Amino acid sequence: MNGLNESSRTGYCFEHEMLSHSDPMDEDHPESPARLLGIYEELIKRQLLVRAVHVKPSELLSDTLLLAHTKDHLEFMQSIATLNEEALFEQTRSMDSVYLCPQSEQAARTAAACTITMAQKIADDELRNGFALVRPPGHHAESDKAMGFCFYSNAALAALSIVQRDREQARAPRRILIVDWDVHHGNGTQQILEERCSKDDPILFISIHRHENGLYYPMGQAGNASFVGVRRPGRYINIAWNSGDTGADEGLLPPLIGSFGDADYLYAFREIVLPVAWQFVPDLVIISAGFDAVMDDPIGGCDVTPWGFAQMTQMLAGLAQGKVLMVLEGGYNVPIVAECVSECMRVLLGDGCIIRHDPIGAPTAAAVQAVDCTLYHISRFWSSLPQRVPFMKTTECSSLQQVIDAYWHDHCIHQLGLLPLPLGSPDDMLAKHYSRRIFGSDSLLIGRPRAVIVLAHESATIYNELYKGDHAPVNILSLTDSTVAFPWLGLLKELCQDEDFAIVDLHLPAPRKGWQLQQTALENDSQRFPSSTLNNLNLLFRHLWDNYLAFSEADRVIFVCQGVSSYAVCSLVEALLDREQANRVASVIVASPTLFLPVMSRHGEWYRDHSLVLVPSRRPQMAPINSGPAYGRCFSSGSTDPFMLPQILMELMPRIMEYIKEKS
Repeated sequence: MNGLNESSRTGYCFEHEMLSHSDPMDEDHPESPARLLGIYEELIKRQLLVRAVHVKPSELLSDTLLLAHTKDHLEFMQSIATLNEEALFEQTRSMDSVYLCPQSEQAARTAAACTITMAQKIADDELRNGFALVRPPGHHAESDKAMGFCFYSNAALAALSIVQRDREQARAPRRILIVDWDVHHGNGTQQILEERCSKDDPILFISIHRHENGLYYPMGQAGNASFVGVRRPGRYINIAWNSGDTGADEGLLPPLIGSFGDADYLYAFREIVLPVAWQFVPDLVIISAGFDAVMDDPIGGCDVTPWGFAQMTQMLAGLAQGKVLMVLEGGYNVPIVAECVSECMRVLLGDGCIIRHDPIGAPTAAAVQAVDCTLYHISRFWSSLPQRVPFMKTTECSSLQQVIDAYWHDHCIHQLGLLPLPLGSPDDMLAKHYSRRIFGSDSLLIGRPRAVIVLAHESATIYNELYKGDHAPVNILSLTDSTVAFPWLGLLKELCQDEDFAIVDLHLPAPRKGWQLQQTALENDSQRFPSSTLNNLNLLFRHLWDNYLAFSEADRVIFVCQGVSSYAVCSLVEALLDREQANRVASVIVASPTLFLPVMSRHGEWYRDHSLVLVPSRRPQMAPINSGPAYGRCFSSGSTDPFMLPQILMELMPRIMEYIKEKS
């Protein structure tokens, strides 16, 4: 390699030996040398490779190949170079979608060596990220056979070699996420990981592919959403597209019409890939980057654009501190695949995505159904994934709070485009208490918003009336006379529509007993609330700051809070002020039925300049409010009922938005 400070550079692998693998019977075969050469030449033409580090592959030993493949498979591969033309032809006829030539094994070995070398250099911080420009592809190759144009499983070998090396060095193995967006299921990667990984190997595999109910290549049910793993359940996630049109030749060649496109793939990312990835917390992301789902591909039959692939790359680049390796898989319309690779390479180099002027549109009904099917099978393994509203059976009941929580969860994801924020493994205390209550926009860690707005509030207010009459049932609400109000939903919607803001939303259940926000010293909080509640919230906001807000590119953070979360917010701000680390906190906004911020602070001057209290026109005791707040600015609504929070927020929303924009 060359250049200075290579740990901050993007790398790439390309070796001419990989061009020697060609079909002796059909020079126009889709997986031909011209495919890789066309991509390489386009990258040179766009002057992208001169900005990257060329990585020479290390020698690949047979012991490394045995991590993923059987000894018999290696012996067969090594025998290819010794076969004459007739024997090669006969051998090819007996194989599944593979052609052979004397140079096939060397080309496949070079492709695997390039991938492994790149993965190890990125994992070891010698490179920031990179693209393995390799062929033949690898994700169809299983442990004991070549198939689907593939000979060695490049991505699986890279992941397994890193885990093995970590164990040999007596260190905790790196957590590796493999995302396969090739239009075909990565059956080989999945089969090898399921066969070769130990139960505690931290490798997660996610595949988005056409399935067509098992009739699309590579056929069968291994790529169905129902397959979640046997030895390592939950570590295999299959998002399987079923369009209902399997095309000609038993699904091998679909009709050349656009089907699944950008909106569908981005929907799958937002609903499944990113929430799971954020909870998994990978140390390295490997993308099996097939581009045969691109528009006008002669095999794929999908409609993804170069922008769509770049956007998915950008999303994954927000993981693992940017340690991302892209490994070329399929894609057979050479000019447009070269454009896709170029746009993804621009993302790796830090240029970002190209600007898209036309609307993305909504996901298709088939994509929504596919995602729902995957969620049905996989959500029990991942607390970050959405749960459905629990339906009541004859012997089961759901609390109204559960129904409200499920509604809020679904609305945040499907209507507002927010994502669940992972809080660690499902067994962690914070994840148990809050994993289904905290959401964030993807701009929180991707892009550069002007400000992060953190909303922390109770989820809903219920106004109810019991059934009336002589024969009315006891303690049953009259649903027609009861109302569920979501006081914060209007403000959250308006904030989500402003591209200058990244959003974090935390909704909490209302306390079991009525209580009143009071001004108090922080050390006295536990006298008024269960210590576990406040301690958990304090830990949550410190985790939120340390793992999300501190890494955001935004210059300002604004907290908007209500209820018991107000104490935790002010506790966090106090700690930041004490450490002189509150320079990015632009304001604290508290909705309060009293006149106070919930803190007696020694930083009164800061609060005078950086806080706002939202109050009704009367206190709970119905006495008029006619004095200034303890700290900061005070907005009073026209509502005389201090507990009509929806009305208070509705009346004050224009002023709140104006204040947020002023402070951001």
